[in-house]
Amino acid sequence: MDNVNKNRGLDKLALLSILVISIAIAALIVMLKTRTSLTSPITLKHINLSASVPTNNGWQSKKQWVFIDDGFTLRSIYRMTSQKTSALAQCRYRMPKIQKPVELQMKQKAFSLKDKITQQGQIVSNSLNFDWTMIGNHTFYAVSNLPNNRLIEVEVQQIANETEWARNIFFDIIDSVKYDNTSIEAANQLVSDLKKIGPAKLIKEKKQKNFFLINNQKKKPIGFTMETYLKSDQVTPLDLRAATFFYIRSNNLSNEQVTFFQGNDTIDRFYWKSETNSIRGKKSIEIVVNEPSSMTVTKFSHEAATENFHLSPAAMPDIFMNQLLELFIASKYNEVTVDIIEAEGVITPALLTKLKPASSDTDFLVKIIFLDGSEFFEDVYFNQQKQVTKRLIHQNSIFVIERTTEQKIAELFPERVEYFNEGQILEENKI
Repeated sequence: MDNVNKNRGLDKLALLSILVISIAIAALIVMLKTRTSLTSPITLKHINLSASVPTNNGWQSKKQWVFIDDGFTLRSIYRMTSQKTSALAQCRYRMPKIQKPVELQMKQKAFSLKDKITQQGQIVSNSLNFDWTMIGNHTFYAVSNLPNNRLIEVEVQQIANETEWARNIFFDIIDSVKYDNTSIEAANQLVSDLKKIGPAKLIKEKKQKNFFLINNQKKKPIGFTMETYLKSDQVTPLDLRAATFFYIRSNNLSNEQVTFFQGNDTIDRFYWKSETNSIRGKKSIEIVVNEPSSMTVTKFSHEAATENFHLSPAAMPDIFMNQLLELFIASKYNEVTVDIIEAEGVITPALLTKLKPASSDTDFLVKIIFLDGSEFFEDVYFNQQKQVTKRLIHQNSIFVIERTTEQKIAELFPERVEYFNEGQILEENKI
């Protein structure tokens, strides 16, 4: 008898749970059918992109762009309960290593959702061309491929079988997206101009060395960097050579990196090798560009791992950033967005902006803001000859990198004097 009463109690509890869930779903459907409002345009800082997402009737959004994986995401979610998401709406600005055809992206999206494409179309909004698709009955997805390996995605997912409601929100978000790529187009032209001139033309001497002292926030010397550029008298396929050495000393520990670069004068073909030695161990990276827009990165650790990148017209190896900055200062542009190829085998978009120097001992000032979600930036100071005199690197704390002499570096870091002969090493490491 006790078991019978117990079972009846459980049955009543189950019925009550079903009733509560049914009421919640009904309330959700009523709410969904109410016209959903979007936020006012939310701007992605330094990108010249803005978009809106749902904001009322239970929608929750932080109303800010967040860096995730290879881009920035603006998101709004609706939850039936505190644990379960019932609907999601988002806009993403992505910077992938390789830009895929739109049709392939849509198929891959459907595959990731384990569903089929049921509708497709195209729409033009605010001068942006979007290809869109409905996947199953629950997801709307759109993508706009942009120049320089950028793309914008809009996505709306829901589980309440309110397809038309989701469709309306989806197209409202698309209509809200505004994008201006003026700074990217300016960078394309700036990099093109440098390639036409050739970085070697901006290197003052046949064998040029630049030394910079690295100080921490307490103005204590903790390391140095050295740049060596070597111009060849003979015209050969890969006659542009350069090397860098980076050294940080902290107590009895050190972190150092040496890189060797050899390429043609238009930087369309090059080989770039880096070796790093730190408390984390040793690693070696090789970067090869045999075609103007295709780059292969091989990282050597326990096993070799290879990645392929598609280079944008604004891509530039950071070993020649000083030459690009010199050309930028002399140009008509106030802002450009370049893609910096780093010796570590990554590409980091960065916004370069001309600023007015606050001090009379500086003739030119450029701010570099890295668009990778790190919020790191640099202030680069130049003299009248457009030579870098100082860098303020803001990475959690402030590091000061100042131009100095070989003698000063030798006095402070005698244990690394042997690296000062990088010019000879470059001669010995011709490809």
